[in-house]
Amino acid sequence: NVIFDTFRIPKGAKLFLYNPERTEILGSFTHQNHQESGEFPIAPVSGDELIIEYQEPSDADFAGELQIYEVNHDYRGLRIGGKFQYLDMPCLPHLSCNEELEKLGRSVCLLILNGDTYCTGTFINNARQDGKPYILTASHCLYNNPDLGSRSVVFMNYESPRCMSDIQASEEFSLSDCQTRALSNEVDFALLELKEMPAADYRPYFAGWSINSDMHGQAPFTCIHHPYGEAKRYAIERDSIDK
Repeated sequence: NVIFDTFRIPKGAKLFLYNPERTEILGSFTHQNHQESGEFPIAPVSGDELIIEYQEPSDADFAGELQIYEVNHDYRGLRIGGKFQYLDMPCLPHLSCNEELEKLGRSVCLLILNGDTYCTGTFINNARQDGKPYILTASHCLYNNPDLGSRSVVFMNYESPRCMSDIQASEEFSLSDCQTRALSNEVDFALLELKEMPAADYRPYFAGWSINSDMHGQAPFTCIHHPYGEAKRYAIERDSIDK
């Protein structure tokens, strides 16, 4: 994958990324993908070669500017699981093995930060309930650097279907254009915001939260995440958790 540190193109211009066989094509990316930081991370494309195609109309308002800051090559492919698949942890089954968690699981996403770091994020609601696409993750995922928020790629629905580990999770539901809205090293949290709301076919779901202390400590507790960047897993704790 590539990360642009300069992405400024006029209306009508289009950017595509694909492999030589054109079995995987990303784009078009347009002026609407411009971020305030000027950076723009792109989701990975499979293969050993990557073609970047830029189209600009002859009557464009200005000449587009594109500059690649970083190129990353995962020689083992995006099917991470390299560490996790060797761990004997039946307490972490695939999310698709539990239909009751399907809706809540849609709020959990895989993050690729700075092209080389995998983390878990959660779409969360806010007090206004206006659907603003906030993503809660950890500060250490951004190396405690808020500037890395704009170098994040979000993968939704990255999970193995029908409770089968040997079926590859889908990589087609990717998004970028994130900004860091809040970050704290002390409590290890970071709040990102996507520039645009995910499309309806991405099936976004916003997890709820409460500051009501009476609701704390009530079992069972459910954890949904992407261990080592693996397809979505879950664990349930039925005992109480100490505050």
